[in-house]
Amino acid sequence: MTTEDSLIEIKKEWHGSLGAYLTGFFVCVLLTGASFTLVITNMLEKVELCFTIVALAFVQALVQLLCFLHLGREAKPRWETFI
Repeated sequence: MTTEDSLIEIKKEWHGSLGAYLTGFFVCVLLTGASFTLVITNMLEKVELCFTIVALAFVQALVQLLCFLHLGREAKPRWETFI
């Protein structure tokens, strides 16, 4: 096994599956659509709308960390050191 072969194997480990990328993409599109719909339709009061938008943004950030940045999938997850 050459160095190039081992680098290719490491690269494969860090990439997610197509299903994970598509799931993350569609969940993010739905969350963005929900935020947009709430703002356009004025369904909530201003304070409730702000809290809801922030909550949806937080959920979307978590989805992106898990699906696109593969948080926690490395051999020794560093984010567990903060818990």
